[in-house]
Amino acid sequence: MAVRLPRGFRAGATRAGIKPSGRPDLALLVSGLPAAWAYAATQNRAAAPSIHRGRALYASGKPLRAVVVNAGNANCATGERGYEDDRRMAELAALRLGLSPEEVLTASTGVIGVPLPVEKIAKGLPEIGLTPFAEAFAEAILTTDTRPKVAEAEVAGARIVGLAKGSGMIHPNMATMLAFLVTDALVPQEALRAGWRRVVERTFNQVTVDGDTSTNDLALLMANGAYGEVPLKAFFEGVEAVAQELARMIARDGEGATKLMVVRVVGAATEEEARRAARAIAGSALWKSALYGNDPNWGRILAALGNSGARFDPLRVRIVLQGIPLYEGAVLPFDREEAGQAMRAEEVEVLVDLREGQGAGEAYGCDLTEDYVRINALHTTGPRLALTLSSLRRARALHTRQLIRMTKRVLAALAGFLTLAMAQKFSVEAGAGFYGGFGGQLAVVAEDLAPGLPLGVRLGVGFATSDALDDGYDLGGGTTWGDVKEAGKFSEWGQNVTLSLDVLYKPSGLGLPVEVAPYFGVRYNFFSGGYTDPEDNLTIKAQTISSNQLGLGLGVRAAYPLMPNLSLVGDLGVDYYFQACFTRVEEDDSGNKSQSSVCPGDSGYEDVNKFVTQPEWVLKLRLGAAYRF
Repeated sequence: MAVRLPRGFRAGATRAGIKPSGRPDLALLVSGLPAAWAYAATQNRAAAPSIHRGRALYASGKPLRAVVVNAGNANCATGERGYEDDRRMAELAALRLGLSPEEVLTASTGVIGVPLPVEKIAKGLPEIGLTPFAEAFAEAILTTDTRPKVAEAEVAGARIVGLAKGSGMIHPNMATMLAFLVTDALVPQEALRAGWRRVVERTFNQVTVDGDTSTNDLALLMANGAYGEVPLKAFFEGVEAVAQELARMIARDGEGATKLMVVRVVGAATEEEARRAARAIAGSALWKSALYGNDPNWGRILAALGNSGARFDPLRVRIVLQGIPLYEGAVLPFDREEAGQAMRAEEVEVLVDLREGQGAGEAYGCDLTEDYVRINALHTTGPRLALTLSSLRRARALHTRQLIRMTKRVLAALAGFLTLAMAQKFSVEAGAGFYGGFGGQLAVVAEDLAPGLPLGVRLGVGFATSDALDDGYDLGGGTTWGDVKEAGKFSEWGQNVTLSLDVLYKPSGLGLPVEVAPYFGVRYNFFSGGYTDPEDNLTIKAQTISSNQLGLGLGVRAAYPLMPNLSLVGDLGVDYYFQACFTRVEEDDSGNKSQSSVCPGDSGYEDVNKFVTQPEWVLKLRLGAAYRF
C-alpha cells in the first residue's frame, strides 16, 4: 500500500545513471511551504561536502524547502571539486524547483573518492515527476540495502512520515545513515531542534552494525505547518516512534544480517549509561558472532557490558536472552539447546538489569555473518553490479546454497534412475518442438520399474530458445527496452536448459494402437539470457542474466510403434517453475566484468523479474522417436 506524504510534501525519483545497476538513483523531496527543520550529521572528521554545506545552512536558521539526494556516489574525498559539485547539485535542484540554492539541502551516499557525475544529475533532475507518495524516493536512496524503509504515524490529525536508508557503516555517532522525516505539524524551529536531538540520541544513535561511522550520514526532520499546531509532547512521541521503527529496520537490514538484535538495559544509574551499555553489547563482534551461530554465550554479553563504562556490580547483574534467564550474579541452570533454538528467531532480545538505578535504554544491532565480509571485501569492485541496490549481499550465499542443494538432489535422482535402468528394459528418445521457444530433448526411459507395476521413469535434458528480455520494460522516462533496441544494433538471446525426472503411468487394456502414458515429475531449469551492444549505445555493453529454478510438470507421452524397437513419440504437457535468484554478469566498455545476485523478497527483485522473462508456466509440445534396448 502506497504511503502518502504529509500535507504540502511531494517526492519523486529517476534513473540518472549514477548507479551502475541502472536502478533509480536521484531523488527529490519538496515542501510547498517553507519548513522549520532539525538536523543531525555524522561526526566523522572526513565528512563529505554535503555535510559541511548542510551544517552551514543549519547554522543560518533559514527555512528549508527541498532535499536532493544522489545514491551511488558519496562525493567524499574528492577535493575542492567535490565542494563545487555539491553546490552545483543544489543549484540545479533549485533551478528545477524555482527555489534559491539556500533552500535546498543536498545528500549523497555511495562509493567514496569518485567524482560526482554532475552532468547526469543535470540531465536527470528535469525527468523527476513529483507525487504525494513516498515509495519512489524511498527506493531511489538505497545502496546496499535490500529493502526500502518507510514508517509513519499520526498525532492529533498531523501526519509524520519517515524514509531512511542504511545497511553498512552503521555505528553510533550521530545518525549513521540517511533519514528524512517530514510532518505537516506546526512546530517552532527552536523546539523542533531541541526535541530532535533527544530523538536522535535515543534511536538512530543506538543502531550499530559494524562499528564504522560513515562520512555522509544525516538525519533530518522537516515541519511545514500545513496542518497546524499539535501538542508538543505527543508530537515528539510520534516522531520518536517513527525514528525507532526506522532504526530497527536499518539494524535488521545490516549487511549480511540474518536477524535483528534488540538489547534492552534497565536498572542503570542513568539513562545515558543504559544506552551506553546497550550499545556496547549490540556492537560486540564476539556476541554478534555468537548470535549468528545461535550460541547462548552469556559470557560475551557480560564482557561487553564490563567494557561499556556503565556502573554495575557483576554479582547483582541479571542477563535474560529471549525470555530465558542465563545469569544472575552467577550462571543459572538453563537448557542450552532450548536457548539455541530460541535464538533462531528473526528478532532476538537481550535484557540486562544492572540493578543500579532507574535508567533504561535500548540499542539495535544484528548478527555478524560471512556475507558481511564478502559484501565489503568487494565494495569498490561490486558497485558496477547492476542488479539492485543490494550489491553482493546474502542473496549470493542463498543462491549458492540453493545450487548445491539442487545439484545433490539431481545427482541422487540420476543415480537412482541409472540403477533402475540397468535392471529393466529402457529406451532412448529424442524429440524437437516447442518449449517456450523452439528446442529439443534427449531422454532415457526405464520402461517398467517392476513386473506387474505399470510405472516407468524418464530422465531427460532439454534445450530451448527464449525471448529473454521484455521489449515493453520501462527503462525510465518513458523509454522502453524495445525503443533502445530499435535505436541501435543489439544482439539479444535467451535459452533454457532443463533437467527433468518424470514418473510415467502405463495403463493396460486400453485397446489403442498408441501407447499412452500420463506423467508427473520435477524440473530443474537453468535459464540465461542477455544482450551485447556492439554500437556502444549503452554504458553496459554486454550482460547475461541467469537463474536456476525448480519446477513441477505434468503431461502425456504417446508412442506409436513403427518397428519392433522403434517408435514415433509425441509429448504434450505443461510445466510450472518457482521464482529463483537472479545472477547478472555485466561488461562495460573497458572490458571490466562484474557480478551481482538478487533473490525473491529482496528490494528490486520484482523489477528485474519484469525485465527478464524468467520461465513460469511453460507449454510443451514435442515430436520425436524412441529406440528400445
